[in-house]
Amino acid sequence: MLMRRGLVWWLLMVACTLLFGCGGGGGGSQTGDTGNLQVALTDAQNPDMSELVVSILEIRAIPFVEEVSEEVAEEVVPEQEAAADEEEEWIVLATFDPPVQINVLDLAYQQELLADVDVPLGDYEQVRLVLEENPVDGEPVNYIVFTEDIETMVPVVTPSGQESGLKINGDYSVEEDGSTVVVLDFDPNRAIHQNGSGDWIFRPTGIRLVESQEVLSEYGGLFGHVLQEVTDPATAETTTKPLVGALVEVTDPETGEVLASTIVNPDDGSYRVFLPNGFYAVTITADGMLPFESMPQVFEIVEGEETVVVSVVLNPDPAAVADEEVIPEEEPGVEEPQVEEPPVEEPQDEEALPAQVRFWLADTDGPEIPGGFVSVSSVDVHTPGGWVNVFSGELSLEIGALPAEEAMLLGEMTLPSGKYTQIRIGIAEAVIIGEEEDIDVKVPSGTVKLNRNIDICSGGEADIVIDLGAGKSLSHNAKKNTYRMQPVPSLVETTVVCPESGE
Repeated sequence: MLMRRGLVWWLLMVACTLLFGCGGGGGGSQTGDTGNLQVALTDAQNPDMSELVVSILEIRAIPFVEEVSEEVAEEVVPEQEAAADEEEEWIVLATFDPPVQINVLDLAYQQELLADVDVPLGDYEQVRLVLEENPVDGEPVNYIVFTEDIETMVPVVTPSGQESGLKINGDYSVEEDGSTVVVLDFDPNRAIHQNGSGDWIFRPTGIRLVESQEVLSEYGGLFGHVLQEVTDPATAETTTKPLVGALVEVTDPETGEVLASTIVNPDDGSYRVFLPNGFYAVTITADGMLPFESMPQVFEIVEGEETVVVSVVLNPDPAAVADEEVIPEEEPGVEEPQVEEPPVEEPQDEEALPAQVRFWLADTDGPEIPGGFVSVSSVDVHTPGGWVNVFSGELSLEIGALPAEEAMLLGEMTLPSGKYTQIRIGIAEAVIIGEEEDIDVKVPSGTVKLNRNIDICSGGEADIVIDLGAGKSLSHNAKKNTYRMQPVPSLVETTVVCPESGE
């Protein structure tokens, strides 16, 4: 059902304007009470650019508007609705005169506070940056300087950036106790693009809105993608695409407290959150999908560095799919005579046959170290029939020195066919062989996970090759001569042979 929401703003326009310095019309769900809202700016890097400068006139917060059903909207006088649509509500967070110019590329792993104000309590859905307009003659105020030509300022066009502002979508709430901190993550790789005429244009979808606990002078990044599988009905081929609307929450592994959250970028399903040094867990949720929880696996964040999480593919929630199945209502009409049909025998689905599955383990791309070993204690896989233990014991691998073609066989088993969704690997210990003595490697989590959908056909055979990722995650503190690793396993290769096709 189509929804309209202009009426709500129109009814409360005067109250908001008088009390809170709002612009436009309307008032939404805000009350007379206020809470603190802080807005900061940060940036990812682009080696092709030496400067990316924006000139900011004003920062606005857009309150969330409750949708109005069509039945209610139809009662609105057309003149009132038109006036409400023309007058959009916003709250001014900061005004700069003269405009503040910021080279966002200077803000890698730093956050610059732009606004710190009290605003009405309630829910918000957007932050807007109103930019100064580039002059017709003279040097631009919003521009790029490319590393290959540091003498030239290339103007960046800002469509609607001077009027309604760059619209940065993201839900956040302002509550009575404490401060709400939202960070605008300006990604130059996505926030600007070149059109067919050769002009560079701002694209607001390349600016993420991330809710955090506090403004961080320095931070480390946690980056990843959230995807879902889709099947082409014509070819039956399965691919992945961004899971639009997925919520990523970073939590304290011990208390479960949410420390940072963001919605994935709809263009590619990516996310990026900012955290101080430490270890963190990740939870990902989306409507109609089974949630993902990284625990017991945690991720180490180091200030000034980016920690990359393997792409997560969420699976549909069977309960949600069942709820969506609606039985159509019978339309009233003339009852037709019933003709008794002879019973038709419905075709029976063939029973799925078990499959023969072999699991292999490798550890590729290791650092230059004197030598070292990681000990795997268990490997479990989640099959359509539940969890199955593939390996239990003690398996020692040389860190980063076992290529996929030399992978070790963990086990060969007869398992249920269907979709496998997760593999868990237990790590007992890791050791670096030193010249004088061995050095124990700190492994924060004893269990690491590989989340990936693997389709095993009925009666088929499969070889699943896993890269443990121990070597890739190994870090060395030269000053203290200590080592740490947080493996993120990945799928190197899956070969499935089905009896029907013989592929």
